[in-house]
Amino acid sequence: MFEELLVQRRPKDVVHWKIKGKGRLEEQLRARLKALGAWRLLVKYKMTWEEAEEQTAKINPDGIPLFDGQSHWLRARKQAEQYLDNPYTFGLAG
Repeated sequence: MFEELLVQRRPKDVVHWKIKGKGRLEEQLRARLKALGAWRLLVKYKMTWEEAEEQTAKINPDGIPLFDGQSHWLRARKQAEQYLDNPYTFGLAG
C-alpha cells in the first residue's frame, strides 16, 4: 500500500540514484540518516551541539555520540537541510 502511494506521487522527471563518493549505497544512506538525526536534535529540539553530543553518547550502548565535535554536528545539520529542501535527491542523486 505504501509502495503504491510512493509510485503514484513520485514525480515523473526524477532521475535514478547515482552513487557518488565513497561507500556502498547502504553506508551513504546511513550517513544521510545520521545527518537528519543531527538536524532533528539541533533544530527541532533546539539543543546545542554539546547537548546533542552528550545525549547521543548517553543513549548509545558503546557511549559513542552520533557526531564528534562542533564542526561535524554543524556540517551534518547543513547537509540535512539540503536533503530536506529537495527530498527527492535524498537517494544520492545530488
